Amino acid sequence: MDDSDLTTDRVDHLPMVAQFLDDIGMVETIDSQVGVHPNEILSTGQTAAAMVVMALGFVSRPLYLSPQFFESKALGLIIGKSKTDKTPVILPEHLNDDKLGRTLDEIYDLGPDTLFQTVAFAAARREKLNVPSLHVDTTTHSFYGSYDDDTAAGVSGRADSTEPCHATVEYGFSKDMRHDCKQLVQELLVSSDGDVPLMVKIHSGNESDVKVFQERVKDLKKQFVDASDLMPEFIAADSKFYNETNVKACDQESPWWVTRVPDNITEAKEAFAEAYASQIWTSLQTGKGKDIVRYREVAVDRYGVPQRFIVVVSDSGLRRARSTVERQTKAEAEQLEKSARKLARMDFACAADAELAAAELFDKVKYHRLTGRQLSTENRYRGKGRPKGDSIPISTVRVTVTFEKLEPPAIEEIVWKKAMFIVGTNNTTSSAERVMSIYRKDQQGVERAFRFLKSPMYFADAFFFKNTKRIVALLTLMTIALLVYSLLQRKLRLAIAQRSQPIPDQKGKPTTKPTMNWVNQCFEGIDLIRQRGKLGVRYVFVRLGSFAKQVLSLLGPQYTRRYSVEMLL
Repeated sequence: MDDSDLTTDRVDHLPMVAQFLDDIGMVETIDSQVGVHPNEILSTGQTAAAMVVMALGFVSRPLYLSPQFFESKALGLIIGKSKTDKTPVILPEHLNDDKLGRTLDEIYDLGPDTLFQTVAFAAARREKLNVPSLHVDTTTHSFYGSYDDDTAAGVSGRADSTEPCHATVEYGFSKDMRHDCKQLVQELLVSSDGDVPLMVKIHSGNESDVKVFQERVKDLKKQFVDASDLMPEFIAADSKFYNETNVKACDQESPWWVTRVPDNITEAKEAFAEAYASQIWTSLQTGKGKDIVRYREVAVDRYGVPQRFIVVVSDSGLRRARSTVERQTKAEAEQLEKSARKLARMDFACAADAELAAAELFDKVKYHRLTGRQLSTENRYRGKGRPKGDSIPISTVRVTVTFEKLEPPAIEEIVWKKAMFIVGTNNTTSSAERVMSIYRKDQQGVERAFRFLKSPMYFADAFFFKNTKRIVALLTLMTIALLVYSLLQRKLRLAIAQRSQPIPDQKGKPTTKPTMNWVNQCFEGIDLIRQRGKLGVRYVFVRLGSFAKQVLSLLGPQYTRRYSVEMLL
C-alpha cells in the first residue's frame, strides 16, 4: 500500500461544535424559513453552520479563506451530506466567498435579531437554561477603510426603515477609543446562568446607550411574549440605564431592574455622605474570604417610584481608591507649584484682581487648600528696556500664595466617597446580597462575552465587508458562535458536577469549572486517517486520548459517536 492510499483530515474539537449545532437544530431552523433550492449543494443553514464552526476554530482567518480552512478538515463529520444529493461529497471549494456572501444576505433578509432569538430560545429550552436575570450592555465594532455616509457602507442611501435592521456605519463614541474609525454598536443581553447570550441587536454607530436601553425596556415583554418560561426576573445594566423613562417603564409586570446609580444625582450624594458619617455597615465576605464588602441600604423615592439604594464599599475598592488619591494628590501638588510660580510673576491693576486670581487658582483643587496670600505693590514702567525720560510708572500688584495638603480625615473622606458606589433596584423583597450579586455577576458575564467577540483569534476580528447587511449578518453568526461556546461550557460543567468527575486543568489539577477554550486546546491534534485497501476504506482516529474521551463521555453518547467510525459509515 503506497502513500496515495492514505489521507489525513484534521478533526480537533470541531465535530463537537457541529454536534451541538445539530442538537439545537440551527440548520433546520434556517432552512425551514429560507427553503432549500434543488440546484444548490449546500443549504443556507449548512453554510451558516460551517461559518459558526470556522469561527470557533479560532484561527484568525477571514471568511474569503474558508476553502483553505476547510481543505484539511473532515467535512463529512462537520457538515454532513448535501441535502439535495447534488454531489456525493461536499468539498472545500463549495464554501467559497460567493456562497458565503449569498448566505449572509439571506440571513439579513430573515431578520438577524429575530433569527438569533429563535435559535437562542430553542437552545436555552433544550439545555434547561435558568434565566434569573439578564444583563444588557453595548459595545462598538470599529471599521477601517472608506465607508462613505452617502452610500451607507455599500448600501445605496440610508438604511430603509422597512428593512430587518436599520443600522448604518457611522462615527460615534468609540468604546475602543478608536474615534478615527466608523463603527456599529452591538447590543447584547446575557443570562447570568452560564453567560449565555439570549438576544442581540445591531445599531448604527452613533446610537447612544441611553436610547438603546430605552428601546430594550419598551420592547422586552413583546419579545418574550412567546417565551414566558425564559422571561427574566431581573434585568441589570450600567448607570446609563438609570433615567426617568426606564425607571417608570419597568412597572410591576416588567422584570425588576438592578443598575449602578450615577454618583452625581442628589440622592446619591446624600446617601454617600450619610453612609460615611454614620459608619453603620453590614459586612459580608467574598472571594473565599479575601475581601470584605460593606453595604448599607437607603430607601429612596425618585421619579415617583419607590427604590432601594444599596451603598457598597469593599476593602479592595478602598485600597484602589487610596492608591488613586495618593497619586492624584502628588500630581495636584506639582501642578499647583507651577501655577503658583506663574501667578507670582503676573501683574494686576488692583488688589481685588490679584485676590480673585488667587482664589480662582484653587476653585477646582481637590486635595489641597489655600493657607495664605501675600500682596505686594510695585511701580513699573510699561514695556521692556530703559524707560523714556517722560515715562510715568504704573502701580501694579503681585500676589504670592501658599497652600497645604488637606488634613488626613478630609483625605480619608475623599477616599471613601471615591470607593463607594450605589446599586439601585425597584425590588423591595430580595435581599441586598442577592441584588449586589446580580449586578456584579451579570456585569462580569456580559464583559466576558464582549471579550470573546473581540478576541484577535476570532475570524471576524477584522472586517473585510463593505456591505452593511453582510456585516450585520456576520455579527449575528459570531454571536451564535458565542451562544454555542457558552452553552457547551455550561453543559460540560453541569455534567462534571452531577457525576462528580472533575477533569484536569492546565496544571494537571482536578477542576469542576473548565473553560471551553482549555478543552478545545486539549482536542488539538486529533486527526482522522482514511486508509484505502482491498477490503475497502478503514477509518482511524489518531490522538483521541483519555482527556478527550472523558469530555465526550460527559457531554453525552451522541458526542462520543461523533468521534467514531460509526458516524462515517
